[in-house]
Amino acid sequence: RSGYGGLEIYGEPMVASTNGAAGIQFNNGNPDDPDMNATFFPCGTMQASTWNKELLEVVGRAMGLEARQFGMSMWQAPSMNLHRDPLCGRNFEYYSEDPLISGWTAASLSIGTASVGFGAQYKHFALNNQETGRGGGDSQVSERALREIYLKGFEIAIKEGDEVSLMSAYNKINGQPCMSSHDLLTEITRNEWGFEGFIGTDFLGDMLSGSQHDDEIIGGNDLKAPWGDGQPE
Repeated sequence: RSGYGGLEIYGEPMVASTNGAAGIQFNNGNPDDPDMNATFFPCGTMQASTWNKELLEVVGRAMGLEARQFGMSMWQAPSMNLHRDPLCGRNFEYYSEDPLISGWTAASLSIGTASVGFGAQYKHFALNNQETGRGGGDSQVSERALREIYLKGFEIAIKEGDEVSLMSAYNKINGQPCMSSHDLLTEITRNEWGFEGFIGTDFLGDMLSGSQHDDEIIGGNDLKAPWGDGQPE
């Protein structure tokens, strides 16, 4: 569980958020306390395997209702990078190796969560296809592969879903940190796809990826996730 805002002196309320992936992630550290532990839904890969948009909307709605009972407003998910290596530690929460299935699954879940006033945050944008060393990863990719494979799921989810936010990724794409990429976060996402939600960094972003706070703002991030040092070199 985490939160954004909370600057009451400026009239900015706290927005309580919770992580994914198999349902919402919220507990008090005691697995024996049923009142403080969320329902474990089937993992992302199993959800995508249903190919059932209506069912996925029902799942999203159920997660949203539970989250609202805990006072949550935003879900730091769906996680929708592609399966590229069987050793990737987050494959269970990613949906597929297919961008169409990934996009449709995330869109359907977000429609379900939004129906009860619980917002989704698509992540990790983009090409965060490994877990080990992901803070220093640099994905080398052609323009065509980037557009047709790695960004396509996010594009579908944004255009067909009911998104609130995107979370920019730790890694680089062709040498450019995702968290400070104006091409990725502004030109493609906002200007081409018409995205109107807010974009936030991942947690500990500048400490793990080397991205600088001022560059992240210029790149298109609206929100700095907690625990980064926020200091330019």
